[in-house]
Amino acid sequence: RKVLDYLNTHYSEYITLQDVADYVGISNSHVCRILKKDTGETFVSLLNKIRIQAAIRLLKEGDLKVYEIAEAVGFSNYAYFYQLFKKETGYSPTNYY
Repeated sequence: RKVLDYLNTHYSEYITLQDVADYVGISNSHVCRILKKDTGETFVSLLNKIRIQAAIRLLKEGDLKVYEIAEAVGFSNYAYFYQLFKKETGYSPTNYY
């Protein structure tokens, strides 16, 4: 639960597996095992899903440009954000709403 809380709070920042492990006080590999067992996801895929969900909320608000949303949710590479968004939702971020 602490791992998920941390990810949901800090998703917009640059987060490493080590950051999360340090926060909860367990090893990297133990964090990976817990996430896989409890969510069925790897660390990176779970973090990306959290970021995409945050991006969807921001897209619905309509106040920011897509590249601004990508940065706001923690993606420094717009092309990667675009590709991942399309993979997760089936739509490009510009056509989502």
